[in-house]
Amino acid sequence: MLEAVHVRLMAELGFTALMRGRDEEAERIFLGVQAARPEQEAGPIGLALLALKRNEPDAAIRLLKEFTADERALTFLGLAYYRKGDTERAAKILNDALNLGASDLAADLLKAIAEETGGAG
Repeated sequence: MLEAVHVRLMAELGFTALMRGRDEEAERIFLGVQAARPEQEAGPIGLALLALKRNEPDAAIRLLKEFTADERALTFLGLAYYRKGDTERAAKILNDALNLGASDLAADLLKAIAEETGGAG
């Protein structure tokens, strides 16, 4: 069994591969992270980002919907619903992410939804 530090390093490597456009390598790494720690969000978040990159928001939603206590997972879940066109659900999820202490990305996405829909977000 991999130790937590090794799984964390694998996840970091996966995100680096993703940022550099090495999608196949990133996918294999994130699948390994998910297999090593299925209860944690790092693997599913990485796989969901790949799904969003491939314009597959439904796949991202399936990967992230069980991680409702993690602000990063909620931020990307909100993004997936936004990309799917469900701005109302996206805004609710992004507000939940902000309440958990999410980064500026969630706030920026909420602002974009508000501007798009003419609402308060």
